[in-house]
Amino acid sequence: DTGMAATDEFNWCKVNSTDFDPHGKASNQVYDKFGYGTDFLEHNQVFPKEDLPKVLCPLQRQRDSGRPAVTRFTHQVVRNERWGIEGGYRVDVLYVYHEVVESFVASLPMATKLGLDRKILGPFVNYPFYHTMFNNPGELVALTRKQVNLLAAQAAYSVQVTGDAFDELLQDPKPWWRFYR
Repeated sequence: DTGMAATDEFNWCKVNSTDFDPHGKASNQVYDKFGYGTDFLEHNQVFPKEDLPKVLCPLQRQRDSGRPAVTRFTHQVVRNERWGIEGGYRVDVLYVYHEVVESFVASLPMATKLGLDRKILGPFVNYPFYHTMFNNPGELVALTRKQVNLLAAQAAYSVQVTGDAFDELLQDPKPWWRFYR
């Protein structure tokens, strides 16, 4: 769960330097891996800063076209002493960025679509960015069955629609379960 959508007001495809602030433009659970983390996420860099827009640009394009935000990218891993990561090798990552998938929403029954339109106290309030705490009145950490089922259906749809990307990664002749140099 990314926790927030990539903003519509920022075009990741036009970024051509590392001198920008990604805060509020994408999930901190993504940009911290590229050295932009703060507070408890500040020591999480494992990829070069210049790779962030190269990853988020195709994800943003996919989302804007109504498709699941999925892209594959090969990174050179950078050293991270805090987490004991040596760096100096490459790794393939298949990014599945949690977003509203318009083509999925369009395929839903009308009753579900109407529930999505109710932003306050509806059955799918905060969809798909449900809060991990207090999403539903009177519940500390619980999601409803309808909320969980809708997320599961969107995840299944996303894998089905972008299955080629998963197949390519898993059928790569390099052992996908190991890092390679």
